[in-house]
Amino acid sequence: METPIDSEDEQTRDVFAHFGLAAYCAQVFEKGLCNLLVIHGMLTGKVVTLADFDAMEKKTHKKPLGALLKDVKPLIDFGEADVEGRLDEALAKRNFLQHHYFWERAVEFTSTNGRAAMIAELDRWRLIFETATGFVDALCDAARKARGISDECILAELEKARMRAADMDATAAH
Repeated sequence: METPIDSEDEQTRDVFAHFGLAAYCAQVFEKGLCNLLVIHGMLTGKVVTLADFDAMEKKTHKKPLGALLKDVKPLIDFGEADVEGRLDEALAKRNFLQHHYFWERAVEFTSTNGRAAMIAELDRWRLIFETATGFVDALCDAARKARGISDECILAELEKARMRAADMDATAAH
């Protein structure tokens, strides 16, 4: 017989779920910066061959988020918008999330109100990461279009990925 889950257990699971979603969104932001650097390499002639592409991709994916942001900032004209501040905030929140979050929130994690506050905080941070990702995605879109990579090409690659996922599901079902 299965033990019923009480509201405290459910809320604890919710904290972990919101943490996982925030961490996922932070990682999407990080990989977006990697993509931007690779596309920039293509635009500037540093990435010409498939081997160049693979090497650049491998190099960028090894870098921590702070180093990626440092590499990207000189490539961007921030204008008057506070985009640079938002990117810096995303970096700071991501680092805290990955390295200190549960340690610093240990007391809050033990109470119902504390866990509720953690969930609300993690939701705010997810939005910070999504906003930063939106900015990076817009830059990637502009750069890839300047390189002549069409939306149709991207959609075709996405469809190939969906087909691979469907194949994995079909294989697992048997």
